[in-house]
Amino acid sequence: MQFTIPFALAALSHMAAARPCAAHSSSAVESSSAASAASASSTSSATQAAATNANKASSAATSTTTDGPVGYASLNGGTSGGQGGTTTTVSELPAFTEAIKADEPMVVYVSGTISGSEQIHVAGDKSILGLDSDSGIEGVGLYIKDVSNVIVRNLKLSKVKADAGDAIGIQASTNVWIDHNDFSSDLDHGKDYYDGLCDVTHAADYVTISNNYFHDHYKASLVGHSDDNGDEDKGYLHVTYANNYWSNINSRQPVCT
Repeated sequence: MQFTIPFALAALSHMAAARPCAAHSSSAVESSSAASAASASSTSSATQAAATNANKASSAATSTTTDGPVGYASLNGGTSGGQGGTTTTVSELPAFTEAIKADEPMVVYVSGTISGSEQIHVAGDKSILGLDSDSGIEGVGLYIKDVSNVIVRNLKLSKVKADAGDAIGIQASTNVWIDHNDFSSDLDHGKDYYDGLCDVTHAADYVTISNNYFHDHYKASLVGHSDDNGDEDKGYLHVTYANNYWSNINSRQPVCT
């Protein structure tokens, strides 16, 4: 089920022992995100559910580039990424950086795990896709700013330190689809050691965040960044959260009440 509540971020849990969940935002947001169970009696089932969703996020690499998003990323002309452009497969950071920054439509497949410690600006008209269940990006932040038509799917995105920004940071961009990814870091460091997993700020619009697994992190997913920034964001920040799973997250997630 999906629904829109003006100026609110809401979620319904898909777990058997779940309760309705809600968290506030300055945006108009559609959401049917899953929240992790809170009671001690459901710890075992929550652990099993987390493992199941992690497997789903990994196995989703069989998805194709021909299906499309639900929710807001399907509007405003739709989101097709690099479909119809050049297709390339990369396994090293330099080639990955060159491909996603290229000023042309491109489908970029990631083979294996690409590691680094920097933030990379993603150009518009890009599909960044995991080639298989072992595909991922570690320590590298994807910065989607002032562009449109970007897809990120089927990747394990992990341990991006705050100096490299968010694992995915979406700012002042339109038609962005983040789907079937596994986002994580750890809780072994302070809350500011890492930044966000997937943040949507500065009047970004027509964004869908769907079928992702968010886990083991302090500050998961932010929509809008400050009440003082309301004038910039007014009329924007249309974001759909659909069928995501949240586990062992400290803040910036759907909150059970």
